[in-house]
Amino acid sequence: MFLWFYYEAFTIPKKEFFRAAVFVEGLLMQTLIIHLIRTEKIPFIQEVASWPVILATVLISTLGILIPETPVGKAIGFAHLPLTYFGFLVVLFFSYFMIGQLVKMLYIWVYKKWL
Repeated sequence: MFLWFYYEAFTIPKKEFFRAAVFVEGLLMQTLIIHLIRTEKIPFIQEVASWPVILATVLISTLGILIPETPVGKAIGFAHLPLTYFGFLVVLFFSYFMIGQLVKMLYIWVYKKWL
């Protein structure tokens, strides 16, 4: 909804921006989910993943953020993402993290164990 109203992503000229923004957001949120579900503890605070998982997370996230700025990104219909978008993404990332952690804690409280 933020993209829709703040960036007016509903207009035809902004569809490439919307496409790129949803791609980056989806990729980063899914990499976060990997860290959330791999442990019953709080990821990055109480338990840190192994170095291969951290390295893969950093590489995939970096590539995902850079793809809209490359010729490949332009070829698949992505537009440049302004820096203000990344401020929104940080807020969304932490919100998603907190909600995911709360749901995980609720699951553990109900079922007395984690997956």
